[in-house]
Amino acid sequence: MTVLSASGVAGPSKGPSGPAWIASLLAGVAGAVDTTGFIALGGIFCAHVTGNFVLLGASLGTAEHELLGPKLAVLPLFIVGVCAGWWLARVGRFRGVVVLAACEALLLAAAAGCAALQGNDPASRMLWWAQLSAAVFAMGVQAVLSRISKLPMTNVMTGNVTQLTIDVLERGQRPEALRSAMNGLMLVGAFAAGAAGAGLGATRFGMKVLIVPAGLLALVVGASLLSGRRGAGAHGQT
Repeated sequence: MTVLSASGVAGPSKGPSGPAWIASLLAGVAGAVDTTGFIALGGIFCAHVTGNFVLLGASLGTAEHELLGPKLAVLPLFIVGVCAGWWLARVGRFRGVVVLAACEALLLAAAAGCAALQGNDPASRMLWWAQLSAAVFAMGVQAVLSRISKLPMTNVMTGNVTQLTIDVLERGQRPEALRSAMNGLMLVGAFAAGAAGAGLGATRFGMKVLIVPAGLLALVVGASLLSGRRGAGAHGQT
């Protein structure tokens, strides 16, 4: 496992203070965003975007066609978020996790702000679409963040559950299997915790609850900047 600096340069792992906790935090954010979107936006997945294909198929078999358009739009919106994240990660000095985590935090804060502006007016479709777009864009950016940082995928947990199960089965055959299993358990547990917390909050506050994961992402930004400064200081002393 590697530790990430603000410049995106990888260094030796330092245990829980490295990317293991960052990956778990991102998983918690994804769980919160997915659950919040499902509750507040009428049954739409913002992180697990391919899950909307199932919902779309179910809608076609019923009379509930109101959200067909948004469900069709989620995948293109996600792709736009991925493209934006890919571009930001490669422009000039803006490499590594800092700018992507900051961008994601701003997008989630924007979604929460639009929800606050909308208030109890369900007729404000433009603000509704703004919330959906910002949340899905944010998850696209997070997918890129996980990929370029060489972290496990944090938007969905199916692959992580698979790897966790394999690690448990092979714990006596591979020395690193137990540590990998613990990291996988942290990921899945964080996703579940984020989903549970958002489930409690979104039923009362709707998309406004996304201000909480936005704040958590600020921790990633701060930790990455601090790691970069420490790395620069250590390099200057050599």
